[in-house]
Amino acid sequence: MARIDSRLAFVPLLFASGCIAYSKETVSPSPALAASHQAPPADAAAAKQDSKPDLGAQRADLERQIAIAREKQKKVQMDADNQKRAGDESIAKAESDLDLARKELVQFEEKGMKNRLDRARLDAERAKDSFEESKEELEQLKMMYDQQDLADKTREIVIKRGERRLQRATKSLELNQRELMNLETFELPQTMMKLKLDLLAKEVALGQARRSAESALLDRRIGVMAQEAEIAKLEHDLSEL
Repeated sequence: MARIDSRLAFVPLLFASGCIAYSKETVSPSPALAASHQAPPADAAAAKQDSKPDLGAQRADLERQIAIAREKQKKVQMDADNQKRAGDESIAKAESDLDLARKELVQFEEKGMKNRLDRARLDAERAKDSFEESKEELEQLKMMYDQQDLADKTREIVIKRGERRLQRATKSLELNQRELMNLETFELPQTMMKLKLDLLAKEVALGQARRSAESALLDRRIGVMAQEAEIAKLEHDLSEL
């Protein structure tokens, strides 16, 4: 009975030693697993280092872009200045044309139209006087030849000469009267209308020149502002590096 008990006492010792051995095997990692948890190899670290951004290259690229943007800014500013000068010249020309049109209209209303009418009326009066004189001369010739005993041939020549002079005077009077009427009813009113329309066109042209100059200059200024904003953005990106 004593021997059986000693054997039974030895069993727990064997079981305990086996458990300890088993726990050591399960806890200790395998060589492959241990290798997987080791530090990465040298070539992987180098590849990771190479994948980092090159700040120096980025800085150089941004500085180059800023230099180009500043040159563009000079160009758009020059274009804006040229546009302003061109707009000012266009407006000045339109103002000169308008001033000239005003002076032409005033001169025609105050002097030109009156002078032409006075001249045409004077020509008509002269033609009328010439007609009256030719008519009187012919009548006097007829009366004189009726009282004198002259050859029929001479009388006929003198009378026909007076009649031709009277006919020319009559035609000249009619022509001057038609010219005066045409001048009063058509030519002068038409000239007046043309001058007024020309004045109106010059006023419209001046307004258009001002609006065009303002719009074109505004476009140029927007271009300058956009270029300034581009430079500011690039400088900000550079400062962030």
